[in-house]
Amino acid sequence: MKHNGNLLRKIGFVDLTLSLLSSSSLFFLIYTRYLQSFGYSLKRLAFGILFVVSFSLFFGMIAKLILRKYSNNKQAYYKSIGFWMLISLLLVPHFLPIPHYPTADVFRHTSNIQIKINAVDDVNLIQLKGVWLEFEDTKISSSDFNLSENWIDSSEKKFLKPNTVGQLYWHGKIGESAKLLIYPMGVKMNVTVVWDDREEKSILTDKTLIFQKKSTTPVWYYVLIVAAQSLIWGFLAFVFFSFLSLFVPVKWQSSFIAFFLLFLALFTVYEHFQSPDITDKFDLQISYHENVLSGNSTNPWQYRLFSEWIVESAVRLVSFLRIDPNYYLGFVFVRIIQNLLIYFLAYFYYRKLGYSKILTLVGLLFITGALLNSFHKSGFSINTYFDVIFYLSAALLVLTHSMNILPFLMIFASLNRETSGLIPFLIIVFPGRKIEKPILKVAILALVFWVVPFVALRIIYPDIALFIPYGHPPGISLFQYNFSSEWSGLLFRFFGFVPILGLLFFSFWPDLLKRFFVMLVPVWITIHLFASVISETRLFLVPQILVFIPAFLIFVQYILKRLEIEGFHLGLGEL
Repeated sequence: MKHNGNLLRKIGFVDLTLSLLSSSSLFFLIYTRYLQSFGYSLKRLAFGILFVVSFSLFFGMIAKLILRKYSNNKQAYYKSIGFWMLISLLLVPHFLPIPHYPTADVFRHTSNIQIKINAVDDVNLIQLKGVWLEFEDTKISSSDFNLSENWIDSSEKKFLKPNTVGQLYWHGKIGESAKLLIYPMGVKMNVTVVWDDREEKSILTDKTLIFQKKSTTPVWYYVLIVAAQSLIWGFLAFVFFSFLSLFVPVKWQSSFIAFFLLFLALFTVYEHFQSPDITDKFDLQISYHENVLSGNSTNPWQYRLFSEWIVESAVRLVSFLRIDPNYYLGFVFVRIIQNLLIYFLAYFYYRKLGYSKILTLVGLLFITGALLNSFHKSGFSINTYFDVIFYLSAALLVLTHSMNILPFLMIFASLNRETSGLIPFLIIVFPGRKIEKPILKVAILALVFWVVPFVALRIIYPDIALFIPYGHPPGISLFQYNFSSEWSGLLFRFFGFVPILGLLFFSFWPDLLKRFFVMLVPVWITIHLFASVISETRLFLVPQILVFIPAFLIFVQYILKRLEIEGFHLGLGEL
């Protein structure tokens, strides 16, 4: 006991509290995800307490070890924890868990059922034939209901007194989907069911009445899961980045960052291949690919050949190596390469914009959030991710003053997707400044190199039928559909707080970022409102990654300066 007391004093009250909250949150998440269906027992309770206590001490010792590396500067140490908790909160929209209905009674809704029954005509005693409440494997009979006084009990049978309204009450926990059945009583009956906040009236004749209820996830339960998840991610981010900056030698940090980007790329590809459009419609996705290659697709898909050529090359390579299933692995291989390119190009792009390594890695966390929420009705969407790659490549060419390469890049970008047509305009100087002739020449040449393949494809494949999404042609009809569909939740998960917080600091943006915003974002959003289904959030990856996330990092940088935290304490060099 004395040893434990010394250990607790070494950890400290604040660190122990944070560790206790973190370990409790971890156990709560594990329990709600995997253990709810096992029920309760003293052994399981003891295991839960042991788990929380053990991990509290473990997390506490880690926190104490990190504090020593801060030279016991508790102010900077706690500010760093607060910073990562803030980042975790801002990431919440991107990582909102899919709501699920709990299986443990303690988390379930308490439901109230009131049934009122009376005969339509004057009759003698009416026998209650059967009332059943069913959910999951549970069946609750009328004997489990509370009955009003005008029911007569005779030989375990229930009879309703003449010219009265009989009532039955039930109060308890129910499953996600529940069904109430009221069986015929031999005569016509008026039935009123008040089930929580819903009232239904029916006539009971010779057919069983069925009332159904679909329960939603309790709000407080969902909020607890989100809060626990946010706390865990914040604490783990603090530990990870503190370890990276304080324990890993500087010469190895680049390698650790590369492995971190590799992990993010693999993780996002794995999540992509778990989406229903791939797991449930894989054969359909292959048919889309084959239709483009054979010239039998629709407009605009038929003109997005570059990505299909790359995929077909990967599939043939896998087939040459005699690895099955070749199509699936071919798509996986291409998506891994794509996401690796996106992460590494974004990393160098943000660094070239002047952000520190720590701010850049924060930006990549929000790219992960965007990618994880870009799978809605997307299929493989290989051309979309190549579009992001071309835009990031073009931005890096501008930042490294290598714009002469841009026209050649535009050939492949044009063959990939028509939305790349805005890239040449990104190198024109910000409005209000004089346009330099060499830059203007490169921009014009890049535009020509984009137009030629664009026109050539439409000559090679003339009269391609236009794809009409959900029966709404591009224009006013599709615009109206976009604002009548349930898209707000999807867009919030995708964008989160990033654009709003970034735009609040617009006056602090570097000129280059302002130029990208003016030349790209208004046109991009307008075109997609009238020509695309905006619930397919992957369509906004380019402005999110190229403009909004680096703008958001200015807000993050402002927070760091207000906290007066040195970059060393947060990781990876000075800010």
